[in-house]
Amino acid sequence: MSRFLRRAPAPSTSVDKASLPISHDPILAPLPSTLASLQSRPPSAPLSAAQQDLLAALGAYVWELHGRGWEDDAELSKSRTVTETAGGSIEPAPTSAAYKAKESASAASSSTSPAPAWYRTWEETFLKDATTLPRYARASKWDLENAKKRISETLYWRRSYRPELISPDEVVEEAKTGKQVLSGFDKDGRPVLYLRPGRENTSPSPRQIRFLVYALERSLDIAPEGVETLTIIIDYKSATQASNPSLSQALKVLNILQSHYVERMGRAFVCNVPWYLNAFFSAISPFLDPATRAKIRFNAKLEEFVDLDLLDAEFGGRHRYVWDFDKYWTLLMNAAKVMPDGTRRVGARRAPIEQCTGPALSSNDAPTPNVVRSDASLASASEDQSGALEPPRSNGTKEGQTISRFLNRQTESAPSSGVQKQDGDNATAPASTSASASASEYGQDSQASTAATTIASQSSSSSSDERAGDVAQTLSRTKIV
Repeated sequence: MSRFLRRAPAPSTSVDKASLPISHDPILAPLPSTLASLQSRPPSAPLSAAQQDLLAALGAYVWELHGRGWEDDAELSKSRTVTETAGGSIEPAPTSAAYKAKESASAASSSTSPAPAWYRTWEETFLKDATTLPRYARASKWDLENAKKRISETLYWRRSYRPELISPDEVVEEAKTGKQVLSGFDKDGRPVLYLRPGRENTSPSPRQIRFLVYALERSLDIAPEGVETLTIIIDYKSATQASNPSLSQALKVLNILQSHYVERMGRAFVCNVPWYLNAFFSAISPFLDPATRAKIRFNAKLEEFVDLDLLDAEFGGRHRYVWDFDKYWTLLMNAAKVMPDGTRRVGARRAPIEQCTGPALSSNDAPTPNVVRSDASLASASEDQSGALEPPRSNGTKEGQTISRFLNRQTESAPSSGVQKQDGDNATAPASTSASASASEYGQDSQASTAATTIASQSSSSSSDERAGDVAQTLSRTKIV
């Protein structure tokens, strides 16, 4: 018998599926009880001084890297600039034919080719994510040189692949059979992504891989605050050898997941495993990182990891979800606030505010309340009384507000050209000092004030030190799991 098939018993089916009400709505928001349990989690252990110094040095390195390698092309920048009409509404500037040709060439170019200038703000948003630097540090076992290598490779990949800008229109054909569905959250608040190879509807192609990356990006959009990983459930029911991805296709996907979505997979479950997959998993096992391999379980009892109200009835849960492509696609785009062309609506998470060109959702456009969280928890942009957009706020603690106010002032005064390269220890010493001052956990208000004061005094000396504030923000907002 296969060594994969005998690892665990098949999923339990204690719930009578036929008695459950049918739902055409995916679950794109966690239950209030799940959110409450996330908020009540005890704080993780604080970072050691050596870890703080490593993150500060890594931050200085990536911001220096961010400041170079961009095309100096006014037309490319203009094509993605957000313009404001006379009536005050925001709309994207027209895209030129020259831009389209250059964008296609750039996507196929090597990592040494300059990236289009308009993508700079998207990369900056990725780097300012509070989880980015700690994830790469953990994945590198806190080895600085390894972390630099891994994150630099990711930056070059993102500049050509642009995963957050894959448009729904590009991958819509891949989505029509429900072979990849985001629905539900596990007991740790992770979004659940169901993969069903038996519903494969297209031939192997780069678009298949881009569709998976699209789903990964959307899972990050709907994840609750403080949750940085997802759960993947691969269901081989009705799958055949023909529908299973080829080894080469699987290795390409594995490379993207392990190299560019580091520390993003919380758990992975493989269910209804057929006999012929033994050779397939044996072939890819040598390419699996040990940490990734440890997160994969075969034929596990999913109700132990996902609340029954959020688990698909196919696996013993109470959510009897019936696939409806039109409804799913609309609800997912609304939950993530993604426009059909890949641009973002006002209030989208993980998107530069100036790149949010679509109108905000009205109450009629929003999915039902039990599907999507309120705009208060999803929004990453807000409006003041004059209607002007302002940067997203941190969590409601005084620490978050203190750091947020400081960063808003820094954003207004920071030069757009990025970090000037420093020689020797000057590149990392200020960042290290600021990071050490602001690496405390949530709820320590006096420490937050001290952290902001320290960052401010450091950042007033030179433009490169302003970037150290971003490193300190990352340390102060991140909990290492």
